[in-house]
Amino acid sequence: MSLDEAAVTLISLAVATVILVSRAIHASALRAAGGPKFVVSAAPFGVGMVIFALLQEFAASDVRTDIRYLLMYTVMGLAWISVCGGVYRFYGLDVTRDWLERRNAAAGVLWFGGLLAAGLAYAGGNFGDGPGWWVVVYSSGLATLTLLALWFTLDRIADVTAQVTIDRSPAVAFRFATFLVVAGAILGRAAAGTWMGIGAATSDFVRIGSAVILLAVLEALLGRQTRPTADTPRPSLVVAGLLPAAFYAFAGTFYLALVGRWS
Repeated sequence: MSLDEAAVTLISLAVATVILVSRAIHASALRAAGGPKFVVSAAPFGVGMVIFALLQEFAASDVRTDIRYLLMYTVMGLAWISVCGGVYRFYGLDVTRDWLERRNAAAGVLWFGGLLAAGLAYAGGNFGDGPGWWVVVYSSGLATLTLLALWFTLDRIADVTAQVTIDRSPAVAFRFATFLVVAGAILGRAAAGTWMGIGAATSDFVRIGSAVILLAVLEALLGRQTRPTADTPRPSLVVAGLLPAAFYAFAGTFYLALVGRWS
């Protein structure tokens, strides 16, 4: 492991530790049930285990066969999703405030979906052979920034986060969390592949990842329809939540199977 790789690992470890420990301390100080507190503290490590498993299966050959690099990129991923969790606060989703303090379980569902989506977007940038960690930063950065941009845009169009954090809608939480996970998986796949340069990587990302726009348009339409009104203050969990979420999952799985493995 080179000096710059060791530095990246240590910096990632420090970032992840500061964010996760501070969140755990904050959570432990609140008068909330033990189960939600445990989930808030443990969920990032659960997503980290998903990242580790995906790297073992799909990362570059020199990463899969060297535990040092597996741990390095897993720690990077843990820092990556920890930072994303902080970004979600700017979107109005603060898991300690919304779930632990206000006992809004729907916010917890959306938060976990956002973490998993960011983890999948990050992991995809590791798939395929490349010359070093900076390739992962670029490829995973494309996927993650696109995911964050989609969330930001849907908030501007349909206030989807507010429907979860303020209106406490389980339907919107399940549907939007599933949308994020599927989008993260597609964008991660779009970021995957053998590194052939920035131009080729960007072109492949746009070509494969643009499919999420169709799902985003559908989510925008559904989000506007599920805004609370006097007649329907809370949308149906099945009609507005579980059925669209099932469609997102099916469409995403079908599309990923259609695209196939990267070259």
